[in-house]
Amino acid sequence: MSSEASSVKQPSLLPLMAVCKQWRLIIGSMFYKSALLAYDSKKLYVYKHESLIKLEDIIDTGSQHHLKKIQVYISPMDFRSPETSTAVLQAVLDKVGPLCRVREITLFFAPYSSLYRFQRFNQTDDEVDIDALSATLEEYARLFHELLPNKKIVNAYKSQEHRSPARFAATYKRMSDFATELVGTQVCHFSSEGINLTKPLVDNLKGTQMRRISIARHKGTQQHIELIRRNAQTLEVIHIKNVTTHALVKMTYRGAKQGTMVYPRLRELYIASCSGYRSRSYNEPTCDPFPALRVLDCQGHFPFASPVVLDQGRSHISVLRIDADRQLLEILESGGVLEDGSFKHLSLLSLGWRHKVAAPRDDHANQIFIKALNMAPFA
Repeated sequence: MSSEASSVKQPSLLPLMAVCKQWRLIIGSMFYKSALLAYDSKKLYVYKHESLIKLEDIIDTGSQHHLKKIQVYISPMDFRSPETSTAVLQAVLDKVGPLCRVREITLFFAPYSSLYRFQRFNQTDDEVDIDALSATLEEYARLFHELLPNKKIVNAYKSQEHRSPARFAATYKRMSDFATELVGTQVCHFSSEGINLTKPLVDNLKGTQMRRISIARHKGTQQHIELIRRNAQTLEVIHIKNVTTHALVKMTYRGAKQGTMVYPRLRELYIASCSGYRSRSYNEPTCDPFPALRVLDCQGHFPFASPVVLDQGRSHISVLRIDADRQLLEILESGGVLEDGSFKHLSLLSLGWRHKVAAPRDDHANQIFIKALNMAPFA
């Protein structure tokens, strides 16, 4: 992902803003709904086809009441100067006060900004004043929370893959802690991509009434799964990508003594690019872990060796998308899950075949696959 565009077309809504005053009032709520907060944001930034205007420019037009989302571009190189790194936040607070209508924050963490490159940053950690850096980051976080007191949706992304030079180890450790400080503790929806979740962040988000979690390109599976487990009672939607079978099993099963981890409110579960092997030795939930589940979408390897998830899900799953393999079909057949019309409320069934596994060639495997297609009442 490229965070800065050197030549960006004007947003398509811009010409409509110039038609008349009435059109400007109508279009303004859409045109000014998102803003960019970045130290070196001299141009429009683009992310996922969305053009972003600097926060300061929106405030200059008096249109800050339309703001619903703020996207923040953060680089450790931007915090070398205590005076300039917090200047934008302080200026906005002085001019308009807290932006209470903003509910969604997207944090982009980058190894460097567009103005500073590693080859231009010749200081080593021995030469960087970590205490001064920490003081600057703490002040930035304080102003950040004061400016955005009602954020409920937080998305955190690493803008590009990189390896931190060893000489910046302490600096990047402090930036990791900084990410935890910015996320806060009052989040209902949290998504991350390529971010290494830390134990302090997981602790902060414990018991926050979190309803949605989305995790991709995980780093440090243990903390990601712990974050999900700690919010099991309130979660309604989970998106999880690039995790191991063992990690997903730990999400639903706590062992013989503690039994199944139940998610009583979970309505939608999306799993993609799961890796590993199924093992009945540690995957034996004793009851339905997702009693309210309506949508189960698993692309690639299906992680659960026990048929309980689908067996119990027959009474409440309405949308089922899974990629099968021979072992999975045999597990489901032996558990009686593949009976005709067994999923009484199923409105959509999509049954594929794992792309890394050869399609069945023998008659028995093909018969099981055809049988599985009849699970829906409309088959």
